Amino acid sequence: MHFIVARGVDGTYFYANDPNKSETPRKQEKSKFKKCLKKAFIFYPKKKVINPEDEIEIEAKDPIDIPVISDKEIEIDLPVNLNGAIIDISKWQGTIDFNKLKNEVSLVIVRASCGSDKDVKFDEYATKMNEFGIPFGVYCYSYAADEDKAKDEVQKMINYASKYNPLFYVMDAEESKINHSSIKAFAEALRAHKINKIGCYVAHNYYERYKYSTLQNLFDFTWIPRYGKNSGSINNSIKPSYFCDLWQYTSNGKIAGISGNVDMNVITRDGHNLEWFLKKLNR
Repeated sequence: MHFIVARGVDGTYFYANDPNKSETPRKQEKSKFKKCLKKAFIFYPKKKVINPEDEIEIEAKDPIDIPVISDKEIEIDLPVNLNGAIIDISKWQGTIDFNKLKNEVSLVIVRASCGSDKDVKFDEYATKMNEFGIPFGVYCYSYAADEDKAKDEVQKMINYASKYNPLFYVMDAEESKINHSSIKAFAEALRAHKINKIGCYVAHNYYERYKYSTLQNLFDFTWIPRYGKNSGSINNSIKPSYFCDLWQYTSNGKIAGISGNVDMNVITRDGHNLEWFLKKLNR
């Protein structure tokens, strides 16, 4: 544990120092401030502070106008490993050693439900990821052939997952019975439940059949699988032909903590970056 002393604020920047390391305040963008505060307390001087740019004493507000970040937000937004893998898991991964996995991943996407039924490993996985501080979102493997089924799947997924505070919710659309109308209804049902970050996993071979390009703006991000040789390496994989934020490049990945194969994904850099996925949006 350490302490940070706020020294001043200037537009999009703040000035602060860690007394255990340096007496000199360091200029930092406010947007990056959260990343410095995983284990920190902040103290605000009540009288005067020094603006390090011009060394002129200025009156401080009480408190200084620096955003205060709760422990809960920090735990959700800061992964153990920013350079780790992005994987998705379901009951097929069996028993997982989350103590090993936590050091290997930046983000995990967990199957909460299959149709309207809860994944039998979901509660165990979600509990462990919260326990070990692993950022995660959830998905429903959909069988929705009509609007009513889509609405029911959304309601069930939220019932199963909301108490674990996932970062986002995803519709997994890869069944032939799914159609344009049911995907639209799924997205609208999530919005009706005040879910502010939603995605769609779209089977590459059904993209045109679903007419997904006309639905993409209903979701905040798109996730597409395309494997190529499916050797476990991205070097032997083929990038999707369509725009996506996330690319699932193999189902034969290997990672510490999971004994069998696992789906591996990567940020395409065509859409949202990793930091966006890791930020918790309020419902």
